[in-house]
Amino acid sequence: MSGTTRVPAPIRDADRAALLAIRDMGDYSPLNPAYNAVVLQEYEAALAAAEQDETRTRRALDIARDRTVETSRRFHDAIAVR
Repeated sequence: MSGTTRVPAPIRDADRAALLAIRDMGDYSPLNPAYNAVVLQEYEAALAAAEQDETRTRRALDIARDRTVETSRRFHDAIAVR
């Protein structure tokens, strides 16, 4: 997968399930030590934080859009009065 392509939610869920299994293995030793359980947990925590940020940002965008729609309607109704 490209670095700019979102990993689909079902795959992220499977990755998280794999991390849980890895954490339950007391003797997990990856081929590449750079991807040990601690590092994987840090990546997952960063992902969770990014997902939360995205959710908050989407909510803020929804609120801003609603405000724009409402304000544009009021403005239009006021200026269109004859």
